[in-house]
Amino acid sequence: MMTTPLPSSGKPRYIEIGINLTDPVYSGSYHGTQRHDSDLSDVIQRAVDSGCSKLIVTASDLSESHKAVELARTYRKPSVSTICIGSNV
Repeated sequence: MMTTPLPSSGKPRYIEIGINLTDPVYSGSYHGTQRHDSDLSDVIQRAVDSGCSKLIVTASDLSESHKAVELARTYRKPSVSTICIGSNV
């Protein structure tokens, strides 16, 4: 995680550079079984509350890449972006 300079408020700001928000656990699914409601919005809000101003979503294949792009479109605050490079070999 990279630290950026302190804003005028004195609260640290962070950029999460490798968060896998496409993982099914954020939707409450563990090993193919639904265990709880999706808490993705809560996870993102906790990141914001702790000082994360940007989240960079990672993906390992084309399907996850599409999901990552959709997350970036859905969550504009904080700034959620995606980078999808590599392959799942």
